[in-house]
Amino acid sequence: MSRYLVVTHQTALSPDLQRKVSALVADDPAAEFAVLVPEALGLPITWEGETVDVARHRAEAARTALEEKAGARVTRTAVGASDPLQAIADELLAYPGYDTLVISTFPPGISRWLKLDLVHRAERKFGRRVIHVVAKSGTQERNAVKFIPAGYHSVTAYLTVADGTKALDFYTRAFGAQVTERIPGPGGKLMHAEFRIGDSVVMLSDEFPQGGTRSPQSLGGASGSLFLYVPDVDAAFRRAIDAGCRATMQPADMFWGDR
Repeated sequence: MSRYLVVTHQTALSPDLQRKVSALVADDPAAEFAVLVPEALGLPITWEGETVDVARHRAEAARTALEEKAGARVTRTAVGASDPLQAIADELLAYPGYDTLVISTFPPGISRWLKLDLVHRAERKFGRRVIHVVAKSGTQERNAVKFIPAGYHSVTAYLTVADGTKALDFYTRAFGAQVTERIPGPGGKLMHAEFRIGDSVVMLSDEFPQGGTRSPQSLGGASGSLFLYVPDVDAAFRRAIDAGCRATMQPADMFWGDR
């Protein structure tokens, strides 16, 4: 049985990484994987008024994606030092049983890790096999796909609820919903989830009153949102503002990959 340490950050949810892990699982179905995400550099990110631990979020989201989409057995997730080489060293010191490092980066010219020569330095320093996965950048992914993801429609309902986990269970039991994504948020809440009923996708999250989202229980009535995919986010944003909408957040490339 092989033990792999997957080192990733911005590419944690990359299809390229999932395909590589799926191939490793096919070669060794008993293989075990751990996900290591170095701490993010820069200012903290907030979501609905609360600070998000981006590295922890990415580690857990990567675990879910690798388990569900690559069939991997993920036994551990960890957040390490912002220096990726130091993060790997700390992890190997605490858990020395890894056979192989899987380092996932953006392509040359984009990747900060490749500018640090991380792959070759890790090979020399740790004496373990290193598999380098080159994942497409966000811009490359957007240019390679249609602006509406496969399986989605132009408009998608987004629900705000008091207990997202219970709601997903209810929709599964009551309507045969298939839960396709869960992203944990601060304070043990559900930051984002998606489920499919028939050919339609519905999005859902727990309420975050400090960010302005409240459940029907808090409002004393129903609440909901519409999530709209458009070919040009910035143009659509300007058009909405011109039409009288109030901006609560400027368009930006988000840590989960959308803009």
